[in-house]
Amino acid sequence: MAEAEVLHVIQKAKAEKRRLSTLKRGEHFPEVEHAPPRELGKTRDKVAVAIGIGSGRHYDKAKTIWDKAKTGDKEALKMVKKLDGKEITIGKAYRDIKSKPQLTGRIGKTECPLKSIETPSELPAENSVIKLGDHILIVGDNTEDSIIKTIKEHGPYDLSFADPPYGAGVEDWDRSFTWEQDYLSDIADIVCVTPGTISIQRFMKETKMPYVWSLATYITNSMTNGKLGFSNWFYTAIFSRKKSIYQGTGDFAEITLKQDGDYTSEYKYRQKPLAYLEWVFDLMMVSRDGKILDVFGGTGATLIVCQRTGRRCVTVERDREIAAQIIARYKAEVDISSTPTNKVMGLHWRMQG
Repeated sequence: MAEAEVLHVIQKAKAEKRRLSTLKRGEHFPEVEHAPPRELGKTRDKVAVAIGIGSGRHYDKAKTIWDKAKTGDKEALKMVKKLDGKEITIGKAYRDIKSKPQLTGRIGKTECPLKSIETPSELPAENSVIKLGDHILIVGDNTEDSIIKTIKEHGPYDLSFADPPYGAGVEDWDRSFTWEQDYLSDIADIVCVTPGTISIQRFMKETKMPYVWSLATYITNSMTNGKLGFSNWFYTAIFSRKKSIYQGTGDFAEITLKQDGDYTSEYKYRQKPLAYLEWVFDLMMVSRDGKILDVFGGTGATLIVCQRTGRRCVTVERDREIAAQIIARYKAEVDISSTPTNKVMGLHWRMQG
């Protein structure tokens, strides 16, 4: 299919050239006798014949499977392998992909891998840019012009994830909620924000980004307190200037956390579950070599997920001590394994028909 993509581009270019030639010649002028015979058929039909898969309809079906496989979709990857081994027909593979149960989220048990870490004695300088493997850490305030300029210089981004302070008052850094990051929708294809349930209304009033949809994530063993008692879920707003983000999948995830004694309240409130982050990045079709921006670095969870899944991350943190912890945590992660994997927490899909 990689060859087919190249052929498709070539055939489309030829078709456009023929169209422009016709326009220049004018419809009222007959074709000259020495002109080459016109190629009949759609581009997809020609590509299908060239790669030996029959009709253009077969090509469309194969392309659907191939496009999903390129995003890391496990079922599509299995189908590609079966197609390569001639274990299944294109039609059967396509039907299986289209009829498989819809993905509603991930379910499983996971410990929190980003535990509290001792702050290194050496802190990064303010307004500094630090390279961490394939990733970038920017130390500074994400609302300052110089930092925004640096953020833009490292773009564009496939996705921007933002988990700002909620204004819930659970910690000193969480005393108020203010949103000043609308520039994210200008430099990222998709922006995902978790404003906290308590601040959803205020956030939606303050932002002017183009809203598309929302996600819900249910934590089976509640993490925080809420107005009704327990807060068992969190909200994610999706913004995008793309014509469509349709994936044919669900907008709900369910996660069970295995918590241990070292999972302190500070990190409990500052960190989103890694399984949730991976789910969002996969759901938004961020390729395995895609680039993700996180302007509220915090514990560095987004950077760690990107490291484990082969993606690139640019993260921003204004607190120098927290930034130093991100650096230390990244170094510890690389010491454990320097090879990106397609798994974050070994969770399995929860499938519902």
